[in-house]
Amino acid sequence: MSDARIVDGHVYVGESLYGWGVEADELVARLLAAGVTRAIAVPARPRGYHLGPANDAAAAAQRAYPDTLRSFARVDP
Repeated sequence: MSDARIVDGHVYVGESLYGWGVEADELVARLLAAGVTRAIAVPARPRGYHLGPANDAAAAAQRAYPDTLRSFARVDP
């Protein structure tokens, strides 16, 4: 038995202005089904481009799934 972990270094969470999106529950289910044990989640570029609520949602996803997700905030300099 191996203790190897698979980490996805860049996944999106939330609704995108391009019409696609994935919420935390579905994202984690997909990751685990694919054998991914941990992922770095960033907010998708939201409609209206209001990043504060999108960053809050990514942080909430991390709080809901602390063993699977780590989140980064998105900024637009």
